[in-house]
Amino acid sequence: MFHVKHMEIMRATFEAALTALGLHLESQAKDHLLAYFELLLARNKQVNLISARQPRPVQVVTHLVDSLTPLLWTDWPAEGRALDLGSGGGLPALPLALARPGWSWDLAEATGKKAAFLGQAQAALGLSRVMIIPAYLKPGVNEQGRLYDLVTARGLAALGDLAALAGPRLETGGRFLAFKGPRGEEELGRGGEALKNWNLELERRLDLTLPLVEARRTLFLFRKK
Repeated sequence: MFHVKHMEIMRATFEAALTALGLHLESQAKDHLLAYFELLLARNKQVNLISARQPRPVQVVTHLVDSLTPLLWTDWPAEGRALDLGSGGGLPALPLALARPGWSWDLAEATGKKAAFLGQAQAALGLSRVMIIPAYLKPGVNEQGRLYDLVTARGLAALGDLAALAGPRLETGGRFLAFKGPRGEEELGRGGEALKNWNLELERRLDLTLPLVEARRTLFLFRKK
């Protein structure tokens, strides 16, 4: 486990970043979010879940706080059924599941060691509405046959490629949420045809700068027509 001082610094950074963004979470939710992130950092020594090059306070903002930024949309639904593509260490799905427990989540991760971590985190955090799918999802088809209200992807692939993964798995009226960095606008232009082919229409976007680390982010939210 982490040295107490390191945990205090992580907590202070987390609190400061949430305050700077104007994100308000219950105290218990924040405790659970930090407990999850400690699990992730501890396991990251054996499995490459996130970049280990950054100091821990920076990691808290660039990964944990970043995953919570959809909640800046104040009309974010209280419940729904979601799929996280290429979940890796569980970002953004597990932070969102902890912050909004009314949602149920399927986390798709093809790499065995990463899927195993997700299962361990799900059990340790008592997330009964989270299921792990340890499989590669094929683009253009829906082999599982499940349909979702929301599909998320963070740092996985270009928007055009993601459209073929999200499109066939969304209910009509469902949303596809893509987390992108400074090149988001460029990706939006290149992926326009693929998004159109899957009836994914840009409903809203959120451009922001993550506090303390000054990293640019764009959230794209598409609606399936």
